Amino acid sequence: MRVLRGASFRGFRYFLCLRAGGKLGRQTKSIARAIAYIDENLSDPNLSMEAAADYVGLSVSYFSRTFKAVGGKGYTDYVADKRIEMADRLSQTTRLKIYEIAERVGYTSPKYFSKVYKEHTGKKHTEKQENEV
Repeated sequence: MRVLRGASFRGFRYFLCLRAGGKLGRQTKSIARAIAYIDENLSDPNLSMEAAADYVGLSVSYFSRTFKAVGGKGYTDYVADKRIEMADRLSQTTRLKIYEIAERVGYTSPKYFSKVYKEHTGKKHTEKQENEV
């Protein structure tokens, strides 16, 4: 699991700062902290917007609006994209079955994982593995 630390975290904060018009305000800092929390907990199937919002001390509604405004995409899309990236790394570096990859990236249902994967990439996870062989 990749955690934003050191140079990576500073680079991400710089990106958020540029997006926010050059100022690293309280909202941007809160979202940067939330993203670090999300990245640390991606494999947890109980990871939720509520937990991330609570972690940074914001209401869920405000967190959702601010996350999208500062980060450029919604919470659910961000989490799904990060989990798909993690799944792709696992499928390239291990011989795990799809259901095992789904569990490791935070999905309790392999069927739902496959659905989300196809929605975000346009192809089935099995097609991706077959093309790499």
